[in-house]
Amino acid sequence: KCHQSLSWFVRMAEQDGLKSAETCTHGGKIRAKLQLELHLNYFNTLLNGMPHPFKTLQTNRLMVLYFCVNALDVLNGLHKISEKRKQEIIDFIYSNQVTKRTKTDDGEVVEYSGFIGGGFTGPAELETKYHEGHITMTYSALLTLAILGDDFSRVNKGGIIANLGRLQNDDGSFQAVGFGSETDARFLFCAVAISFMLQDWSGINVDSSLQFALAVQSHDGGIGLLPGQESHGGPSYCICATLALLGRLEDYPGRNYLERFLVSRQIGGFNGRINKKPDTCYTFWVGGALQILGMEDYIDSDTTREFVLSCQSNKLGGFSKVPGVYPDPLHSHFSVCGLSLIREPGLLPIESSIGMTVKSFQSSPFAKGKCANGAPFVPRTCPL
Repeated sequence: KCHQSLSWFVRMAEQDGLKSAETCTHGGKIRAKLQLELHLNYFNTLLNGMPHPFKTLQTNRLMVLYFCVNALDVLNGLHKISEKRKQEIIDFIYSNQVTKRTKTDDGEVVEYSGFIGGGFTGPAELETKYHEGHITMTYSALLTLAILGDDFSRVNKGGIIANLGRLQNDDGSFQAVGFGSETDARFLFCAVAISFMLQDWSGINVDSSLQFALAVQSHDGGIGLLPGQESHGGPSYCICATLALLGRLEDYPGRNYLERFLVSRQIGGFNGRINKKPDTCYTFWVGGALQILGMEDYIDSDTTREFVLSCQSNKLGGFSKVPGVYPDPLHSHFSVCGLSLIREPGLLPIESSIGMTVKSFQSSPFAKGKCANGAPFVPRTCPL
């Protein structure tokens, strides 16, 4: 049955070309119609297995799983996943939790834990140099568990928190894995979000994290992955969310310049960098940053919606990066989240700082969580 479903999925993708969107009338205007049922089916199909064009995502299965589960939640379709299937997904996530044990100079055994993206490196109990949790997969795993209603009872919280301290660099940034990797604003956000979800800030140096967050703003007001790098919508979101979860957003000295940079990314849809074409994923990266800053009303909802719906597949479901190409899980997920930000009817409001619906946040293990500065975290709500 799964094979037949995926065969249909691939066949529809091959047949799906440039098609004019279905329309509806709203307020006397003719508007493209959001294909809600098609999108629900798209994400549900991916939960049962990904077609062969996506085989390169094997190492990122937990992230793709988050994209599918969170998108279904935003589309108010989490009920489409049966309770039995939810439990299977939860068990699969936990099967990718790995723990590495090392001895200190004093002979004490220390555990470092986290989640890997999938079983591509072998069973979770395997202990090798390269078999350890990835910070982005750990973020994705915890968030997906929370959305599905898990209570984190099987999470190795102490091991994950200990690992965060091991991954932090002297300048406050973070690596993705302990044996060496890239270092940039993305992993800082993941570390801060993990600390918030587990409500334990002892694993990170908050002051140096804040200093790194302040150091990556560029001359044009936007934020780069590292100090001195080009401003980009993705790290701009990461730093806004980081500051919000740390409880230091109001203290950001370059806020006015950042706001101008973000608002200026609207060119009939959002782009991520100056002089680039619009791309659906920035509907969330930039739109979410604007929501965190309390500026979602500065989003041009009409042109944003028009661009995003020009990228939806009207036969297969899902959204593409730009019009005229096939949909993929990442752009489909962030398109749905972006539509929530502009209050598309029927979609659930999203809390951008953590990356989930307000509804799921309110029932999560960290619903009454506090920021790093001890202040209660209050989600921003977008009324339907």
